[in-house]
Amino acid sequence: MFRDKTYRLQGVWRAAIIGAAVIGPVALLLATVLQPWFEPEWMFMDVLTAARQAETCCHATFGFVSQIGLFLWISAASFALFAALILHLLGAGRGLAGFMLYGGLLSAGLAMDDAFLLHESILPGFGIPQNLVLALYGFLGLVYAVVFRRLILRTDPLLPGAAGMAVGASLAIDVFIGIQTPAIAILEDAFKFMGIALWAAFQLNAGAGLVMATVKANRPDNRS
Repeated sequence: MFRDKTYRLQGVWRAAIIGAAVIGPVALLLATVLQPWFEPEWMFMDVLTAARQAETCCHATFGFVSQIGLFLWISAASFALFAALILHLLGAGRGLAGFMLYGGLLSAGLAMDDAFLLHESILPGFGIPQNLVLALYGFLGLVYAVVFRRLILRTDPLLPGAAGMAVGASLAIDVFIGIQTPAIAILEDAFKFMGIALWAAFQLNAGAGLVMATVKANRPDNRS
């Protein structure tokens, strides 16, 4: 429908989204690590794990960063799924709507994993190894990158590329190094948090850009 065009927000809106996705999380992570009042390790962990491992249970700051990460997963899913619905209603075609639908469902699935510790606790309890679940997520991400590579390049490849590297670094620490010290645990969670923020920013930028391009293309004066 939109040959030789990009599907991204331009100017101040794009700058605002990218800036918020980078500056906001970095500032939050630094504030969490450097503040003197609470133990940063428990603030990065999910609430249940922190409650189990802390000597004194419990505190409202447990899982602070983890919970915000969960909100970002849900935001990413909401951005993408809403954009997919709007694109479908506007008659944008299965390719564009499918692109946002896949991103939304993937985000929702990862949100569920984070919320209920699926790959860490629930699924291993049923005999499904944690690394197998992580490999499945990696495969689904690879399918997304391959199938929708052209749309990713036309939206904003910087954001999903940076998100993938950040989440990949988090997984590499988890699988190959292991959580041996609180500092390593914080580093792993920090990479993951940055990846989620960048991914949410990508879904917002891509969804808004696609919807705007579709609306412009559907205007009577733009139809041939």
